[in-house]
Amino acid sequence: MSQCLPKHTVHVLPQCREISQIGDLMAFTILFYDHVLTFPAEMRYFWRLPRYNLGFVLFFINRYFALCLHIFNVIRIFAQVWPDDNKTCATMEITERAGVVVAQLFCAVIMAIRVYVLYKRSRIILVSLSIVAVGTLCFSFKPHMFNRGSGADMAILWGGQLLFDAIIFVLTLSKSYCLGTVGDHSLVDILLRDGAIYFAIISGVNAANIAILLVNYNLKSISGMFTNSVNVIMVSRLVLNLQESSLRGSAENTEHSLLPMTTIVPFDDGLLAMRADDS
Repeated sequence: MSQCLPKHTVHVLPQCREISQIGDLMAFTILFYDHVLTFPAEMRYFWRLPRYNLGFVLFFINRYFALCLHIFNVIRIFAQVWPDDNKTCATMEITERAGVVVAQLFCAVIMAIRVYVLYKRSRIILVSLSIVAVGTLCFSFKPHMFNRGSGADMAILWGGQLLFDAIIFVLTLSKSYCLGTVGDHSLVDILLRDGAIYFAIISGVNAANIAILLVNYNLKSISGMFTNSVNVIMVSRLVLNLQESSLRGSAENTEHSLLPMTTIVPFDDGLLAMRADDS
């Protein structure tokens, strides 16, 4: 087993190192297992569609970039592929952290577009979410963040993610409350219900991640990689569920909807967009 550790964790207690390694392996196992479980649905609702578009590309990148990142992390820890010097270890850790940020960015883009179209492409919603996302991203790429960042620095970074998730969660619940109980359990109802559940889980995991970083920064690997794994799984399952529901709804030609004169487009360029009929 490789003992490659970054400079500021060379003197970490062996227990912390072992716990972090177990946490990384656990995050990879959960993510890989979910890929195996959901791959038939992915084939059915995406790969067999007649054309590929922006929605497909975002879904594909969200799933497989994260999977490659976790595979890279497992190899980095458990295989003696790279030298064990401090410079190489620091480079590997910086690469891992940057990869987590990029993976989280793809999740955030999918969630933001989803809320944007849920609010009928409201520019106010789009601008507000963009400001939060860009602000968090700018803080993420401060020069010292990846190589000399403390537990508090990383907690603030993930706090931005938690803020973004909380905004998504509140906007989804708000839309659900406005619609009330009007209509049957249509595609829009499924979109709101599942969105609230998934975003609540994601926010809870991010909150736990921040707590771990503040309590013991040496366990950052558990918090970061595991949180990313849960985020990717939740967003992927949300999209798969919505894609299945929208295609089933189109096939059944549903007559009732929570929004009058409104249709839901499958996972297309609008990313499960809702569009009001002009007629």
